[in-house]
Amino acid sequence: MSDLYATIVVPCRHEEGNVGPLLDRIKTAMNGHPYEVLFVDDSDNDATVQAIRAADPNALVFHRMGEQRWGGLAGAVIDGLRMAHSDRVVVMDADLQHPPEVVPALLSTLDGGAELVMASRYTDGGDPGGLSGPFRRLVSGASTWLAKATFPIRLRGVTDPMTGFFGLRRSAVDAGTLHSRGFKILLEILARYPRLRRAEVPLRFDKRLSGDSKGDARQGLEYLKQLPRLRVATTPLRYFATARFRDFAIGGAVVAAAGVVLLEALVRTGMDPLAAFGVQLAVTLALNFSYNYLVTWRDRVRAGLARRISWFLATRGATQFLSWLLFAGLSAAVGLHHQVANGVCLVMAAAVNYYVTDKVVFTAGAASARGRRVARWLVAGAAALGIGAALYAAHLPAPTVLAASLLAVALFNTAIGALEVRWRLYGWRTPEAVERMRWPAPDGPARERFSLIVPALHEAQVIGGTLQRLLHDDYPNVEILVSLCEGDDDTIAEVRRVMRDHDPHGRIRTVIRAYGQSNKPRQLNAALAEATGTVAGVVDAEDDVAPGLLARVDALFRQTGADVVQGGVQLMTLGRRPRDWFKVHNVLEYFFWFTSRMFYQVMCGFVPLGGNTVFIRRELMIRAGGWPDNLTEDCALGVLLCTRYGAKVVAAYEPELVTREEVPQTIHSRSQGSLFWQRVRWNQGFLSILLQGDWLRLPTLRQRALAGYILATPFLQAFSGLLLPLALATIFALKVPVAIAMLMYAPFLPIAITLMTQVIGLREFGRSYRQPVRARHYVFLLVGAPFYQWVLMGAAFWAVVQHVQGNTIWHKTAHGGHHRDVPALVPAAA
Repeated sequence: MSDLYATIVVPCRHEEGNVGPLLDRIKTAMNGHPYEVLFVDDSDNDATVQAIRAADPNALVFHRMGEQRWGGLAGAVIDGLRMAHSDRVVVMDADLQHPPEVVPALLSTLDGGAELVMASRYTDGGDPGGLSGPFRRLVSGASTWLAKATFPIRLRGVTDPMTGFFGLRRSAVDAGTLHSRGFKILLEILARYPRLRRAEVPLRFDKRLSGDSKGDARQGLEYLKQLPRLRVATTPLRYFATARFRDFAIGGAVVAAAGVVLLEALVRTGMDPLAAFGVQLAVTLALNFSYNYLVTWRDRVRAGLARRISWFLATRGATQFLSWLLFAGLSAAVGLHHQVANGVCLVMAAAVNYYVTDKVVFTAGAASARGRRVARWLVAGAAALGIGAALYAAHLPAPTVLAASLLAVALFNTAIGALEVRWRLYGWRTPEAVERMRWPAPDGPARERFSLIVPALHEAQVIGGTLQRLLHDDYPNVEILVSLCEGDDDTIAEVRRVMRDHDPHGRIRTVIRAYGQSNKPRQLNAALAEATGTVAGVVDAEDDVAPGLLARVDALFRQTGADVVQGGVQLMTLGRRPRDWFKVHNVLEYFFWFTSRMFYQVMCGFVPLGGNTVFIRRELMIRAGGWPDNLTEDCALGVLLCTRYGAKVVAAYEPELVTREEVPQTIHSRSQGSLFWQRVRWNQGFLSILLQGDWLRLPTLRQRALAGYILATPFLQAFSGLLLPLALATIFALKVPVAIAMLMYAPFLPIAITLMTQVIGLREFGRSYRQPVRARHYVFLLVGAPFYQWVLMGAAFWAVVQHVQGNTIWHKTAHGGHHRDVPALVPAAA
């Protein structure tokens, strides 16, 4: 989308009479410049959406429904800023009181060096005449006076802070920091970003074309409440009223709790409280840096690791030393209990630590080469210490050798956990990778013909909704092949009902076969033999595929020359009841994979394909012999295409264009296709691919190492999970030096960091998909973490058992369509 000259964001509500003329005038005003119009519609019906699509099928529409309608018009603008593809963004109303002919003046002023340009009714050449009646003019003038009285310095030189017609550089404003409600989003931008290069252009305010104004007394009250909140948020206290500080506080609280437990454990073993406090400081220092590096300031850590470590140690070391002195005074001199003294130190240091870390440690810039050298030296040093410890252990007593062995296991577990944390957060640490993987806009007439294959078995409850949604996509050149099994009469009848009632153009065809033992790859291959398209795509029977996705896939094939395109998939059902505790964990696995881990895989050149929303050139599939007959046919196909055919795989992700699915409904019920049996099937497929060894043909060592690790991950994690309780028991059962005991706690550090990132990820999931995340979901996440890992560990062990037995039964997952209760983010018609 970098070739776009501008994105025009139009928040609207019941403006079906205005959007057509608005789009015509925008097209004339833009005079051939490439642009996109993004309507953020809060209407109670789809009349405005239909009017937009009738006027311009290429216009983007985000129809906010239910709890998605946060913040009124200001919230709609913020959502528009987040979804815009161009750096130049113009915000305007849909009622034509903001003349589209002013848009070129706003954009040319941005090109001239301004970062924020306002269309003002009160500057020279402006005219507020479009305000209906003296009362509205009085309200507008009073609102402007109140704003300037509240922010006399920040609004100096601004004649119309209440205008809703403005342009800005999206890169100059972080939409995540904006929280306005009501109408006055520009006021918050001016107040929060006083150093923006600002300019004004005159605005002759026109009369509304049709419909009624949405301003009312309630919006006026929202404005009056916004002013004092915004005034507080723009004082020095703003450093402690941001999402970054919340992340800092969450991590700090968890690390502090771990420090409290560690301090108490050391004191109860007989260690002097001052010495124990020193050990606790060292451990929490390492934990805090890791968390802040990976989570709190993840947007600033692309380079300069060595410099950041140095400054962190210098600044935090100073505050820790002062904390140690304060602790000594409070505990030894004043006589406070060591935990009370520790709590006082934590509170005193928290605010100072946050401010100093934000302003000194995690600033932008610095090269990364030195940081990489430091990391390599640390790894080499750790290896040397490990070898030296092994040689020295030959002369030590058996208990010490046992402790050293368990220490090695602990370090192994730590390495596994650290790798997972690093990859899980790759997208957060590397925002440019995320930007590169946005879907391109449709760029011309459709070129590819798609054969969408929908394998279904006992899916009568959900298949109808899936097919109807596919039929609503207006991509012109597509066939839908539903692969069915003889004897599955209910599903066959439901498919034929949809064909009769909703498919007048005959785009759906059925492929019905008899199978001795049915499974997904056999059904896929049966449909592939009947396909006529240039691209074969896979859609599962319960999937909700985003409208407009096929046009984006077509554009991505065209722009990249790819052989395979992988789109995003997201589980949507967080669960409501205590027995649904595991669902939030499953949802976040998908969220972190498709928002972060998949980007890393693409960068490395090895992408294990997902089970659906994957599109492959049909000729390549025919040469490859179709899908491998494997329990994880998607992963097996990815390995096959990369190793034997050198396929170019690309991926793309945006929340509004993901395919939505539901979490399995139970933990262990075999008859209902539970999470456990789903993972048994996946793990058994991974194990067979790992042992088959085709991944060893990948061209580079890095790719081979990554593929081997991914295929072995379930079993490495199971091994790690089995050894963690043993290591913990050994810590308390064996008498070992304090330093070794501390190192045995190392595997719990990535676990703690993972939990922290899970909490942040759950919040980000709710924000990305406009889903309410309740307190119970955080409880399910934190309390259920070890139990969820035990479920995955048990599935890995059982997969090994079934592989040894030669049992390849396909454990099918049942679907109820519960993900369809979640309102969708609606992209534009392609």
